[in-house]
Amino acid sequence: LKDVTTTIVTKSKWISDNKVLGTTSYPKVGILPEMFDSLTKPVCPFIYFAGEYTSLEHMNTAHGAYLSGIRAADQIISNYCAKEPSKGKKVETSKEKTKKEKKSEKKRENQKDDKLKDEL
Repeated sequence: LKDVTTTIVTKSKWISDNKVLGTTSYPKVGILPEMFDSLTKPVCPFIYFAGEYTSLEHMNTAHGAYLSGIRAADQIISNYCAKEPSKGKKVETSKEKTKKEKKSEKKRENQKDDKLKDEL
């Protein structure tokens, strides 16, 4: 991207925009994770998307924005630079996170059960 020049920059103030009024993002009812994952894929391969709206599990949160930034940076690095991704936290796919979250939830439930047994 050596010869890229920015010609127009538009600053927005969402909170005072009468069409937006500080809007937040949330997936439509019935959206499938596979549909949502398309937001994380680069276009043309020069346009990358990051932001809390690209994180199905952490939508509308600061950590969703942070994690999506790491994901997009890793995509750029792997496409244009070194073979080693950033040293930030690995961002998993929706399916990987769901499996991990279920495993963690089950572990917490077992710990609660063990604690209750000990108290009895």
